[in-house]
Amino acid sequence: MREIKRLQSEKLIPEIKIIGCTAHKGKEEVDKFLASGLDHCIYKPVSIVMIKDTLKEVFLR
Repeated sequence: MREIKRLQSEKLIPEIKIIGCTAHKGKEEVDKFLASGLDHCIYKPVSIVMIKDTLKEVFLR
């Protein structure tokens, strides 16, 4: 993930959205994931509605 973000910042590759999926819903865990470069994080169990809403949120910002 860090390498992707580095390449993006140097304009060597286009922007790539990264969405993580985890079973950990704790704020500390999520903050750690987002700080590592994720654009968004969804939680298990995942539903189609959750995926749809997340994709809208991430790609329409």
